[in-house]
Amino acid sequence: MAATFDPVAYLQRTLDNYTRIWLLVTEAIAEQQPTGQVSQATVDTIVGTIEGVGGQEGSGVIRPKITTSEDGKTYNWLEYQQALNDIMKGVKEQLVLAIGPYDIQNTGGWGRW
Repeated sequence: MAATFDPVAYLQRTLDNYTRIWLLVTEAIAEQQPTGQVSQATVDTIVGTIEGVGGQEGSGVIRPKITTSEDGKTYNWLEYQQALNDIMKGVKEQLVLAIGPYDIQNTGGWGRW
């Protein structure tokens, strides 16, 4: 019997994956504050997580990739964190729409949408 597609479960997994990466990037930003550097182990963990999550069913495609400098060794963590924030906001909005129905109060009273 073929499995049915569950959009809510798919969106929840996608949000979980982006949240996991966002947390790792937030840790990298905190690590960078005192020294100006992020350890190679932290970078490897983040990149490995992005690559690992990208192959999971229901993960969505992890985009954007981390912006690097011309030498490929410097990462723009704040820009990447903001991009992840924007993506997660969109996924949350889609999740809310997928769960529905909604009770919305307007000037005429309550209505079901």
